[in-house]
Amino acid sequence: VSDGHPWNGASSDPNNFAGNPCIDAEWAWAKTSPNPPSAYIWMGHPNGVNGSVPPYTYGQAIGAGAMLLASKHNMQPALWWLDVETAGCWDTNCDGGTDPAGASATIQGTIDYLHSKEQLVGVYSTGQQWGVITGSYSPGVPLWYADWNDPRAQAYLGCTADHAFAGGSIWMVQSNPASTGGQFDPDYS
Repeated sequence: VSDGHPWNGASSDPNNFAGNPCIDAEWAWAKTSPNPPSAYIWMGHPNGVNGSVPPYTYGQAIGAGAMLLASKHNMQPALWWLDVETAGCWDTNCDGGTDPAGASATIQGTIDYLHSKEQLVGVYSTGQQWGVITGSYSPGVPLWYADWNDPRAQAYLGCTADHAFAGGSIWMVQSNPASTGGQFDPDYS
């Protein structure tokens, strides 16, 4: 539900959540699936941008902003996936560094807010990225294992316990079945 920039300025006001201009079309498409659609939130902890807002509070505001945006677009996701990748901003300067304590508190704030609204929450990441960003933090939520680049027929291998991280179990695995010459992202999950 985010365009990758959770806040327009230094604020914990969920009305400042930056929306995705394609959200209505994407949600309409997602609802054509026989399975209930989910949504994901691009996560980050840009503590140089969010002013003096503590990480946990910032995480709660991310959850509140995502739910507010979803509500405005009549979205009711079956599950919220928190997208935790090293490409995000996880330190003061957004220069590729990390603040594991701040990142963990931000993620926990989002999880707690969504759980308080009786929402299911999972994490989209890899064990390597998760460790770099959060250290040993283990919220024990469902996992969507990202970037499993084996052929689609072998994607099931990512569902094994040795690919799990963050104290969770793998519910879904991303697969990249073929190249499209850069025209679009061919991933399947």
